[in-house]
Amino acid sequence: MRLLRTILFISITICTYSVSAEPFAYVGTFSNGTVNVIDTATNTVVDTITVGAGPLGVSISPNGDFVYISNFLDETLSVIKTETNQVVATIDIGNMPRGIAVSPDGNLIYVANTGDNNVSVINASTFEIITNIEVGNFPFGVAVSPDRNTLYVTNRNDFTLSFVNTTTNTVFKTIDTEDGPFGVVVSKDGTTVYVANFISETISVISTFSNSIVDTINTGAGTEDLALSPDDSRLYATNFTDNTVSVIDTSTNQVIETVPVEALGPQGISVTPDGAFVYTANAGSSNVSVIQTSDNSLFDIVPLDGGGAIAFGTFIEPAEIINTTAVPTLNLWSMLLVIGLFGIISLYVIRKRVPISS
Repeated sequence: MRLLRTILFISITICTYSVSAEPFAYVGTFSNGTVNVIDTATNTVVDTITVGAGPLGVSISPNGDFVYISNFLDETLSVIKTETNQVVATIDIGNMPRGIAVSPDGNLIYVANTGDNNVSVINASTFEIITNIEVGNFPFGVAVSPDRNTLYVTNRNDFTLSFVNTTTNTVFKTIDTEDGPFGVVVSKDGTTVYVANFISETISVISTFSNSIVDTINTGAGTEDLALSPDDSRLYATNFTDNTVSVIDTSTNQVIETVPVEALGPQGISVTPDGAFVYTANAGSSNVSVIQTSDNSLFDIVPLDGGGAIAFGTFIEPAEIINTTAVPTLNLWSMLLVIGLFGIISLYVIRKRVPISS
């Protein structure tokens, strides 16, 4: 019985290890048209995927099955299947595509085409463009409300935010932000929208009850992209020009920490599903900085294969799919090992109970 308990303990330990892998981060390198796949458990690049020319925007489907990459230079959208890390579709979209958002149900993909002043709406099953929505001048960032009813689009050149009805695919409201709106995120309860203003070095806080600005947060130089912690208690902002990340307490809308990333040009930013780490894609250094949120300190720097680390949007897999593709071979070997161990114990029990005749 002691041996049986030992076997069971080993089996459970192996199986637990098999499904406890960390999520992967997908960061584009603009100069050589690739996406680096980073294992956040080890902070190492484990794969490199060739996409289109000038990968820039990124978003991941809610179930984690697909990663979408906007290719700024060849005006396409690459669709990567995370199970194989292979490009399974390339979609021709608009001029100078940038920010990407996926609807919460995963059915629609929204891509801001900065050169066309519109947003492409793409069917995520057929990869066909449903329509193009005319918005403001030089649309940059996009985000979808949790109820799927509203799409928010930052318009960099006319300093506005467009509110789009996703049922009719039409703009129903436009408000002024501060100068140079870039990134945009929505709180998980849908009550607050945050807009990063690159030129003004601020974040506009917008109430969705009134669809108006209710607060302005002073950040760092060149505030570009935003990410919320899983519980929405912290907002993280990349400051491209002064190479820092602003950490904001969303209950007070105050900056509580400014963290140097020790790299040049932090642009994209994403948070791990457990909220323990924040990752920034550093365009000027071709690497990724990792910040530990427990003390807001720099934890690691991950060098990338290729120049110009750009990942504007959400580039870390969501919590729901952390365990599905991280170590597929380990799961198989774990099952085989468990079967072998039970075989050994079965033979041991038989030999103990049935004496072998001479």
